[in-house]
This record gives sequence, C-alpha cells and structure tokens, in this order.
Amino acid sequence: MPILIPISLIGWLPFCLVLHVVLPRRQAVMVGVVGAWLFLPPAGIPLPGLPDYTKVSAFAYGIALATLIFAPERISRLRPIWLDLPAVCMLLSPIISAVLNGLGPYDGFSAANGNFARWVIPYLIGRIHFDDARDVRALATAVVMGGVVYIPICLFESVAGAIVSSKVFGLQLMADMRLGGYRPRGFLSRGLELGVWMSGCSLLGLWLARCRGVGRVAGLPFNRMVLPVLVVTTVLCRSSGALAMLALGLAALWLSVRFRRRAFLTLWVSIGLIYAIVRIGNLWDYDPLITFLETRFDANRAESLEFRFKNEDVLMEKAMLQPIFGWGRWGRARVYDAKGNDKTVTDGYWIILVGDGGVFGFLAFTMAFVGPTYAFIARYPPRRWTEADVGAMAAVCSLMGLYQVDCLLNAFPNAVYMVLTGAMATAVTARERIAAVPSWDLEAGPEPGALPEPMSAEERLAARYVELARSSRLAGDYAAAAEARRHAYDLLADRA
Repeated sequence: MPILIPISLIGWLPFCLVLHVVLPRRQAVMVGVVGAWLFLPPAGIPLPGLPDYTKVSAFAYGIALATLIFAPERISRLRPIWLDLPAVCMLLSPIISAVLNGLGPYDGFSAANGNFARWVIPYLIGRIHFDDARDVRALATAVVMGGVVYIPICLFESVAGAIVSSKVFGLQLMADMRLGGYRPRGFLSRGLELGVWMSGCSLLGLWLARCRGVGRVAGLPFNRMVLPVLVVTTVLCRSSGALAMLALGLAALWLSVRFRRRAFLTLWVSIGLIYAIVRIGNLWDYDPLITFLETRFDANRAESLEFRFKNEDVLMEKAMLQPIFGWGRWGRARVYDAKGNDKTVTDGYWIILVGDGGVFGFLAFTMAFVGPTYAFIARYPPRRWTEADVGAMAAVCSLMGLYQVDCLLNAFPNAVYMVLTGAMATAVTARERIAAVPSWDLEAGPEPGALPEPMSAEERLAARYVELARSSRLAGDYAAAAEARRHAYDLLADRA
C-alpha cells in the first residue's frame, strides 16, 4: 500500500480537530464531511477483527471525537425521534441475520459495527449538528461547493485521463473511456460514481438557484457564472444515466411546484422502493421492454439491461430462500457453480442489501433515506418549495430520490447523503413541533369566520413577522421573507 494512503486517512482525525479550532462548529463539520469524501483516497486500511478504516471512518470518527471534545452539549441535547428507527434497524439487521444463519453473535456484532461506522455515525452527525431548515440549506450548499471545487479536477481529467488519484496516492486504476473521451474520476472509486456525485451537486445547485438560496461564490455570482460551469462540467463527466437522473430529479421538483401537487416528488423518491417490491414479488415481465429497446434504440444497451435483469433473477431466487433477514455476510447470498465459481454479476446495491439482510435490511436502509423525505413532503406544501430554506430541503429530498435510483443501478455507498438525511430528520421534526403551536396557520392567517383568540406579545410579534414575510415575498425578496418567517417560528416555538 502506498504510504500516503494511511498517512492521509489517519491524518484526517487530527485534521478534524484542527477544523473545530479554526472554524465555527457547523462549518468545521461540513468541511470535514465533504472534504474527506472528495479528497481522501478510495482505499482502506485493514484492521483485524474490525471493518476496514476508510474515508468514511476517517470523517465519522474524526468529527465524533471533535464533538466529544468541543461540543459535548450537542450530544446531550439529542433526543430520539421516530425517524431514528431505520438507523436502529440497520444495526439490528446484521445481528439477526448472523444468528439465524448460524454465524454467531460475534459475526453479527462485527457486521453491525461496520454499519455503525459506515451509516449510523454519519446519520448521527447530521442529527447532532444541524437543527433546522436553515442548517439543511447550509449543508446542501456545502455539497454544491464540493462540486464546484471539483470542477478543475473534472476538466483536467476529461482531457488528460483519470490520473489524479494515481499521481497523488499511487493507486493503479484503469482509464475509463466513455462517449468518445475520458471519464474523470477524481479521488472517487470510479468515474461513474463521480458522474452521479456531480449530477447530485448540479441538482442541488440548480434548485437552490431557483430559490435564490446561494449568493456569490468567491466574489462571482453563483446563478450567472458558477452554476453554468458546474452544469457543463457535469455533462463532461460523460455519465448518461446520471444526467438522466438529474433531469428526472429536477422535473419532479418543477412539476410539484408548478401544479401544487406532492405526487410528483413522492413518486420520484419512491422509485427505488417500488422497483424492489415489483422485483421481489415477481410482478413484472421485462421481456417486452427489452424487445422495445432492441428495435427502437440501441441493441447493445438492451442486451446489457437484459443481462442485468437475468442476474437479478438468479440472485433474487437465492435471496427468497431467506426472504426476511437474508443470508448474512461472506458471500452467502451469492450463487456458485459446482466448482465454487461465482455465477452472477451484482450491479445494484439494492440486491446486495436484499441478499445479505433480507427485506428487513433493505427496508431499514431505504427508509433511513426516504423517511425524512416523506415527512417533509407531508408537512410542507409545494407552494413553499421555492423559498430559500424550505426549497433547499425539497432539493435534498429529490437528491435522496436520485440516490435511491442510483442504488438500483450501481453499488456506490455514499455516507455524505446519510449526513444529509440525518439533518433532514432533525429539521423536519423541529418543524413538526412548531406546527402544533400556533392556533392559526403562519401562511394563511386565521381561518375565515373564526373568532380571533387573545394573543400574547410573542404571538403579536410573530404575526408582524408573518406580514413582513408576505410583503417581502411579493416584492421578490425571498431571502428576507424566509428570515422573517424563521423569526415567527422561533417566537412561537419559544412560547411552546
């Protein structure tokens, strides 16, 4: 292993501590999470009896240690909420699977420890350090800035080839050619993973621009100068599937706002769940689709898709022998021939989850991402999804849909998205507590014909902030409107 790999991975722990010394807490967390994901090597350090120490472990343990030292009160303030249940199930699933498959409790706890480092700690980071919609907007903006910082790397590698990781860390990775050119990779494991990441950054950036959620970046106007370069760079990543997901994610947001209907975004974030249900229940014959693609589009693509479906059929047949809690680890869910050779190719992360953890493990993983999304869709009307803060939460919901679709096609676990969903869980439940406080809706005012109840001083001041928010929104100053509405919520929350 090249020496710079363990140096950078281990060195990220003290680097997170330094970040908390020189930066405000939330900024330190955002730099620690996004920076580790984008610039640490796509490799791991083997640890006896423990999961490999990877870039996710580096930022998870580093930020957890910094929180214990510099902000322990944030941990003591954490209270369990119902949206935490999927994260708990992610810890229980491998233990139950190991015990039921005769692998023993030790193997189960070892697998649970892997899930804890890979998924649950990032989720808790989001829950602990981000409180409301404004914080979600800041975190989403940090993800977009991660994409902006990656623009020079993507442009360079699209011309010279994916060589940055090889030159810096000495990793021997094959060049990836696509659509007549090099597909950039940066410090991620594959060019396809980078394409999905940049599409996610562009999705957040485009909707934040729609909501006027980002001002200037390095002195340059984000909407007119930075964002177009980000989108063009995303196209140059040469990932047609990721670009299609970007278009669908934006369409779901736009249609929801245009027609004031939650169904479009709900359907988008549910595609992964619906597909899994259909495939597990064997409710769909894909042969007509393959025939249609062969005759109307690219025969090679149709053949590739058919190959994927047939491998899923074989793996699903094996998974359904242990449908609830799966087969556990060590490749037990794979299908082998008489000589012990693996007969299948696994592309989608979802089928890995179903095979190893069963339906229980798959649902725990999926609901950890889409649970806060469903809560947001239920509690915030689409007419508010173009406000700066609420719009950022809507964009994150669409990003979760993009990632769920990506998990159908690829197997690229992304812990940054788990930090985002943890932040969403806290923000949505904070909104739930506030929603129960006022006797009238902050957006619509008192119900027609209702007798006004005597208001306290806090309620009168909150009402004035609501009027200011309406005036600012009519004047086109959405940032001032969001700020005024936030003051109203804060006053009513304090009254509760």
